[in-house]
Amino acid sequence: MSKYISMSKFINMNKPKKQESICEEAFRIQGGNRQQDYGNPKSNLLEIGASWEWYLKTSCNADVSISARDVAHMMILMKIARNVHKPKRDNWVDIAGYSQCGGKIDDL
Repeated sequence: MSKYISMSKFINMNKPKKQESICEEAFRIQGGNRQQDYGNPKSNLLEIGASWEWYLKTSCNADVSISARDVAHMMILMKIARNVHKPKRDNWVDIAGYSQCGGKIDDL
């Protein structure tokens, strides 16, 4: 057994890892954890829309129809409102993720 240690293991130790972009992070999360946790994006957004319809009809006597696309738009607007108050990377990641969901809904 050699008493010398190969330096090849340590060459990349001090190089900072390239941080994934906001869009890369959104794509990774949406295709992985979010999909596993919440299921198909269109189905999930339709369920959210149905819940909002029920709430608006019950509490405001408003007869509305909320599509999956509407939900994607409104979730983006919610994240924009949060980001105006306090800018955070998570808001941008979620905006990109909801944009990706909206694109899937529109078959883009």
